[in-house]
Amino acid sequence: MYRKHFVPLESDPEIFTRLMHDLGGSTALEFVDVWSLDECEQWIPRPVLALILVVPTSDTYEEERALRNSAVLSGPASDPPPPGVMWFQQTINNACGLYALLHAVCNIEREKYIGGSLSITPGFGPFLTVERAGKELEGPYQKAAMEGSSGMPPAEEDVDHHYTCFTKAVDGHIYELDGDMKGPIKKDAWVSAEQDIMTPSGLDIIRDQILGDDGQNIGFTLLALVYRVE
Repeated sequence: MYRKHFVPLESDPEIFTRLMHDLGGSTALEFVDVWSLDECEQWIPRPVLALILVVPTSDTYEEERALRNSAVLSGPASDPPPPGVMWFQQTINNACGLYALLHAVCNIEREKYIGGSLSITPGFGPFLTVERAGKELEGPYQKAAMEGSSGMPPAEEDVDHHYTCFTKAVDGHIYELDGDMKGPIKKDAWVSAEQDIMTPSGLDIIRDQILGDDGQNIGFTLLALVYRVE
């Protein structure tokens, strides 16, 4: 049961970018939309540092998430992540967008790209409770939550979409980072040191999560964290 509730973020790359900068993320970074998975490797700025997937929730989706969650406790997905993988347990209702942003930004070169409020997150350890970060995170977040073009639901009202981050660890494995899970999930995909997460194996992970039981796309938004293009 959540004791704290946030108004959810809108999945707008400009909103995510401003929030990242307001929290202390480097202005050399930005989020961009990935409109399609078809040939996206050719038009998205590279390298892609992390992906944030937003999908509608449903009973089927929740069942699939429960299966992935069980993988955290047993099997290869439960292997301890390598040093440097930061995972934050979600303790605030409707703040999955914030946690996805934190997962994306805090799993890159921290010393080079993180300052301000974001610089305090690694100090809390791998099981950060964002509530402990206090108003240093809450103030900028509430400002960002008010910037959306759609109507803002009450903070206590459950929303029908969910954010998840995917990032590449130093050992080349791709990790699913979701604060509502039991921990980081190692995916059955590996990329070389020269590759980023937007490889065929990385995109296959995204495709697996956006297809319904009938094989049809359930609808999604995908944001990529990249270096800002001047």
